[in-house]
Amino acid sequence: MLEDTRALLSKLPVAIVLSTEPGVLRWASPRALELLGLPIDQLENRLLLDIVHPDDRRQAAARVGGLYAGTSAPPIPYRILRANGTLVEFDCESVLAEIDGEGYIITVLTNVREVGAAGATR
Repeated sequence: MLEDTRALLSKLPVAIVLSTEPGVLRWASPRALELLGLPIDQLENRLLLDIVHPDDRRQAAARVGGLYAGTSAPPIPYRILRANGTLVEFDCESVLAEIDGEGYIITVLTNVREVGAAGATR
């Protein structure tokens, strides 16, 4: 992705994650990195499912598969486990898009809420 595109996306007032099939993180905005609790060098080229709460992984994988099959991905709550053990919940909405000639899943993370320790359940 071009640096100009990264700079533009970084200015948006939302948390954005760009991934490629099968859910490999390629880039995250500064707001997304803050939410995820890790720097980009520890997240880039990593499967997003690695940080999704184990109880939400099947749903997340099905959602990505659905996007590639042509179904929509409406806003849905997810939980992630930060490296420090805190659990964060947020709503995400994803679309497939081409950016600078490459295909991505663009995911916008909204309504971020810290919900406590990793053992917490819904």
